[in-house]
Amino acid sequence: MNLGKVLNLVNLVVFGTLLAACSSPTPTPSPTAPVTRTQPTATIAPTVATPTQSSTPTLTKGTMRLTNTDTGKKIDLAPGDVLEIAFETSTIEGYEWQVMTVNSAVLKQMGDPVFNRQSNAMGNPGVQVWKFQAVGVGNTLLKLGYAQWFNKTAPNPTFEVTVNVK
Repeated sequence: MNLGKVLNLVNLVVFGTLLAACSSPTPTPSPTAPVTRTQPTATIAPTVATPTQSSTPTLTKGTMRLTNTDTGKKIDLAPGDVLEIAFETSTIEGYEWQVMTVNSAVLKQMGDPVFNRQSNAMGNPGVQVWKFQAVGVGNTLLKLGYAQWFNKTAPNPTFEVTVNVK
């Protein structure tokens, strides 16, 4: 189990504990004022936010940057170039982007993805950044899927880009 998955599991446990701690015992009513108690409600759904910045792929100093809006594109890299993909995402319920398809002889993943939170509040979305390096000449389909790491259902949505290293 990688560190990201462990941290997601820890986040789920902490969130559940905080939610349970938010409910307090019913206060004793005073004889002059009626007391009403409402149950806390929370709805949490996995979301993939639409990036607000331009989705035009950029290649700067050997690094091409893409976002989830660049799905379906074909890109050219040179050996040694780095492909960086940034997904706006929320990991509160164990959802994360996962590599589904890549030819590692052409494009090699550079370590684990990094999740940068937009704030320190639990459940807030952030940006998950993946880095790949062009290591060999050839073509590959790079496909990532957004799913719960512990669930074997088909990822939805998916991201695909065809990479040509020459």
